[in-house]
Amino acid sequence: MFCGKCNAVISPVKSAAVCISCETNYHPVCIKIKTLSNFKSIKDFWNCDLCLSKLKNVSTRNKKN
Repeated sequence: MFCGKCNAVISPVKSAAVCISCETNYHPVCIKIKTLSNFKSIKDFWNCDLCLSKLKNVSTRNKKN
């Protein structure tokens, strides 16, 4: 599997952050997660920047209607 940010291989031994919306994998360091506790606290509900921006656009659009 490859990182959605740097395109390098993610070792199966290492943890990958997975976007809950698009299921793209990322190295924790590529998305600026510095500690294991930070990773554990977000891993079940984390969205990548692309999906997060899409969610914000939908939310903003819904507020205007």
